[in-house]
Amino acid sequence: MATKRLVRIGDCKRCGKCCYFSNLITAPSIKTAMSDEQKAVIHNVLALEKLTKSKVCCKHLKFDSDGLATCTLFGNPKRPLGCSIHPNSPESLTEGCEGFTFVWETI
Repeated sequence: MATKRLVRIGDCKRCGKCCYFSNLITAPSIKTAMSDEQKAVIHNVLALEKLTKSKVCCKHLKFDSDGLATCTLFGNPKRPLGCSIHPNSPESLTEGCEGFTFVWETI
């Protein structure tokens, strides 16, 4: 009998949507990689977002002159593990992201 596994396909389109805290905290890949202290900071940021009705992004998110998102920690060992492996499951896909999807592959 053939075995199947879920495989991520696609490429980052550099929209930056996954770098906003309200999206970060809901992604299982990132949530499990965060320390309790980091989760507390995110909780406070989410409260600020709710209060101000605006989204807060990661301080390492920058946009180039073409409007494409760039992580200033990309390729740096200090980049959080959760960011490096995101998205790692269909549940962790950021709403509105058109770069990645998951498919079943027979192995």
